Amino acid sequence: MDSRPEDLEQMSLFEHLRNLGEQMLAEPDFHRDALEGILDEVLEDIQTLHRGYQKPPPPGGEVVQAFVVEALDLYAQCVESMKTCLEEPEATRIQQGLEKAEEAEDLLVAVEMVIQENKEALSGGQVT
Repeated sequence: MDSRPEDLEQMSLFEHLRNLGEQMLAEPDFHRDALEGILDEVLEDIQTLHRGYQKPPPPGGEVVQAFVVEALDLYAQCVESMKTCLEEPEATRIQQGLEKAEEAEDLLVAVEMVIQENKEALSGGQVT
């Protein structure tokens, strides 16, 4: 992957995982130790975010919290699938993991849209 560190900061988790998965599919002789380290770091970050959602949400935030937790779980499943492929390379497992990441991204985009719509409604005085 030719990404520079500043490019990685702008990359979404979904894009990052998709790039890793595509690299694993395209290059069967990838550097397993380096990739395992990257996947471990990503999984640790996901778990840290997940722990942040263990507290009860603010009133009315239950649905958003549930969707975010579900998305984080899907991302974790993707990373676990990729880690399994380090030992036993299997293209379908990587593809299934990437499908989980895509589901997670869709959930987060939907949550973001709902939040934005509510912000706009609140700022426009449309909610009474």
